[in-house]
Amino acid sequence: MSTCKIHNGEYNYLAYETPIQYNPFDFVQEDILASTDSEEPLGSTRIANLRGDRPDVRVEPFAGEDLSLQPSPRQARALAFEGGKDSHTQRNKCCSSPLFELMADAFYELSSSPQFGFRSAGNIASLIQKRAQGRFGQSFEVIVSLGDFATASYALGDETCKYQERGFTAMAYATPVQYDITRTEEEEYLSSISSRDPLGATEPSLPGQRAFHTPLAVVAGGARNGFPVGSHCGPERSGSKCCNVALFEVMQSSYESLINRPNFDPYNTRVIARTIQYDVEERLGLSFEMVVSTDDFATASSYSEDNICKFRIDRYYVMAYESPVQV
Repeated sequence: MSTCKIHNGEYNYLAYETPIQYNPFDFVQEDILASTDSEEPLGSTRIANLRGDRPDVRVEPFAGEDLSLQPSPRQARALAFEGGKDSHTQRNKCCSSPLFELMADAFYELSSSPQFGFRSAGNIASLIQKRAQGRFGQSFEVIVSLGDFATASYALGDETCKYQERGFTAMAYATPVQYDITRTEEEEYLSSISSRDPLGATEPSLPGQRAFHTPLAVVAGGARNGFPVGSHCGPERSGSKCCNVALFEVMQSSYESLINRPNFDPYNTRVIARTIQYDVEERLGLSFEMVVSTDDFATASSYSEDNICKFRIDRYYVMAYESPVQV
């Protein structure tokens, strides 16, 4: 087997031949495999630029080699499991890209716990069901197994997805006969039925798993005191532009208050944008435009004075600027 490991005084590098060979020209599979490591604490699909601490070649042509060609995990997943009735193999059927994204996120979050293992099937099922019902506003059936399985049921619409990940086979589909998911007592009873089984659980989490929220680092002292680390308010082309510390503080506090609500839906970017917009306008007494996205973006608009701030926090890019024409 071909293998090589070297050390250059700062980093260790290891390359070795894949034990079980796969087709490197299956680009969809290659992309999703290549993107897996980017979700880890030291992983990346491009040069580290979470807070604008280093130039990004996509905004600064002289930053160096273009490392942005590798797709993000979100892009790779969308390519591998694109929505549509024909998006399935003999064993798997996945007709909803948003549902697949939600299920994959559940596995990613729970697998960061040191207690994640074959006994976590109930926790996985609970989290997938909670997220799916919150995102789609429908009741969902969820099956998580250590082996493959067959089902005989009626699926409602295209909200169905079955696939394998991290040693499990998981399936989620909209309940054939919908029930009221807002009736909390009945919902808790239904979701607790399998908790009596050896692999059952009602908790949609595991001890020690990676937190959803990472507090944003801010500058302490100097001219940029209180602003996000890596931000700027000048002609720089790297990092995010944030020129009003009062605006930033309202945006940050509003976001942190929202994600701590019991019914917070991490996929509902509209609610995030509207909540921050309302708080900013109420506090500053001006109308503001809001943009919230799970991917970076560019804008072309007009704004007054220094009432603009953009930053990245958790899985979101957030931007607010004073409306060009006040209402």
